[in-house]
Amino acid sequence: MTKRDLVVRISSETNLIQQDVLTVVQKTLDYITEALAAGVTVELRNFGVFEVKTRKARVGRNPNRPETDVPIPARSVVKFKPGKEMKEMVLQIQAGKATPAGPTVVPKPAVPTPVSPPVPMPTPDPAAMAATPPVAKKKLAATKPALNPAVPIAPSASPPTAATVAPAPKRKNVIKPK
Repeated sequence: MTKRDLVVRISSETNLIQQDVLTVVQKTLDYITEALAAGVTVELRNFGVFEVKTRKARVGRNPNRPETDVPIPARSVVKFKPGKEMKEMVLQIQAGKATPAGPTVVPKPAVPTPVSPPVPMPTPDPAAMAATPPVAKKKLAATKPALNPAVPIAPSASPPTAATVAPAPKRKNVIKPK
């Protein structure tokens, strides 16, 4: 659930304008953040407690160079301890029971990506090639894939497959001097 989802849901249940609800939600989050930045514990009954704890300094190790110690300084982190009601609701989800209050949030189903069928490789028309100017013949011949001589070509009307067409040779990048 995002902040936007929260605003839309509160707005639809209270018939308040979404912008007003967004302002209230944002101000609430700002005040919680300000209190935590000042080191004050924020307690919301039946929801939980936010508190700032200080992690002590310690020595870490780089797994690539275990002989080198990396000092990790002390720092402050925000910890959250859920309230009694929230803890009970989460435990019911874990046990597979339905939640007693409030609607359940159903995740959006994933939309399958359509897969297009393989496109057959066009074969050049000999009559059209004879009618084209020589420059166009060179371009067409340059884009035509090379055949793999190790694989025999069976006479059929089907287009060439990966087994009958050799991969294009890799080009080496050459840096030219200026």
